[in-house]
Amino acid sequence: GKKELIKAWNNVLRTPRRLQRRSRPSGFVLTPPGSNGQKDSNSSDILRKLMDQIVDVGQRADLKRLGEEELSSSYGEFRHYLTERTIYNKRQRAAGKDALDWPLCLTSSSMSETRRQELSKEKMVSKLLYSIQAFTYSCCSESSDCRRLLRSKPVDTSSIYSKFGVGKAVIENNLLLLPRAELSVDGGFQPFDGRLGKTRYMGLALMAAASPVAKEIVQLCIPFPSSSDSSQSDSVFDFDADDDSRTKRAPVAYPLLCSHILTHTAGALIAVTGSAR
Repeated sequence: GKKELIKAWNNVLRTPRRLQRRSRPSGFVLTPPGSNGQKDSNSSDILRKLMDQIVDVGQRADLKRLGEEELSSSYGEFRHYLTERTIYNKRQRAAGKDALDWPLCLTSSSMSETRRQELSKEKMVSKLLYSIQAFTYSCCSESSDCRRLLRSKPVDTSSIYSKFGVGKAVIENNLLLLPRAELSVDGGFQPFDGRLGKTRYMGLALMAAASPVAKEIVQLCIPFPSSSDSSQSDSVFDFDADDDSRTKRAPVAYPLLCSHILTHTAGALIAVTGSAR
């Protein structure tokens, strides 16, 4: 459930292997401005606040771009809890009942604490996937901007490489290669320099966050059968546990060919490398 996931995050995020032997402070345990309490300095709290902010910014941007009516008709991938809240609360209002927040809107009976924690974990995994999607789009945006500048005339190649943290570009500036870490240069931290290099910090945070739920992330991103006799409806989340079997659920992630495939691929890679860590 949620409590186990938070405990795992605390253990994993406390000592990032890549940075724990460095004299520089780890990016995973930076305290947000204005936070002095022990709870706020907890790495998992910072991670959850970051994911909440990413989801909130994305939702507000979509609301401004699409309008409430169009957005509520399709929230898109990794926001299944918003879709379910909208659909079930429409039914609640049609029946003359009060609207309920997710996940209480999913059932007409009382919900056990265990089931509530499991659904809360489900929502957290969904937010983690949405954050991976934001990370993927950020990398694509920065690399696209870098390639655009490299193709412009005249071009100061060394300046662009330094600005974006790129080692070199090959295949007519279509493939960007990031530098390898060298202890003789800036203590081995040069891969984190520049606009593209700085996204590596978020990549490391997502790897650590995905580590305790690597199996769920991989199975959601690339839903291969877990065994030869697995049914097509097998899911890493048991949607029927403690619920009315008539309750219809929205998918946490879309089928691969109906999704942004690059995000799913990045999610699976992040989960696997985080688990290996």
